Amino acid sequence: MKKIVIFYIASILASVCLAADEEQLAQLALEQVQADLSAFSEVLGSCKESESILPKDVFSGLSLSMDQKKLVIMYHAAKANYECAKPALNQYLISASIFAHYNPEKAEDLTKGNTLVTYDAIKAFELGQQYNELPSTIREKLGKIDSLNKPFDMMLSADNLGMGI
Repeated sequence: MKKIVIFYIASILASVCLAADEEQLAQLALEQVQADLSAFSEVLGSCKESESILPKDVFSGLSLSMDQKKLVIMYHAAKANYECAKPALNQYLISASIFAHYNPEKAEDLTKGNTLVTYDAIKAFELGQQYNELPSTIREKLGKIDSLNKPFDMMLSADNLGMGI
């Protein structure tokens, strides 16, 4: 009987300790997600500061309609921004998942905010379907244009190219 009582008391103490550990882990997860969101924001700012304006001759030698040029600009702008911030974005999303594990009641609010954080990835994914309909030879040539593969200001570039987006 003593063994049963001791086991019962030990299991109660263990669950109390685990609850305290869970609260501590939840707090650490919150601090980590906040730090990673701040780091992501800084990287995004650096990406924005590094943006260029596409040169007027960016599409020279390519036979593209105005709609295709708009698609290319929108797709590459989103993709370049996503690629620029991808490591920090991935770290934040991992931290957000860990936070959601320890704070499921707060996870819904975090998930709603993640749509804003992943905007460029979502846009690149959505536009990628149309972009992939371009002839492969055109996509290969576009992929080799360095200025399209680095962050650029989509609106100023469109203005520079005489296009309205």
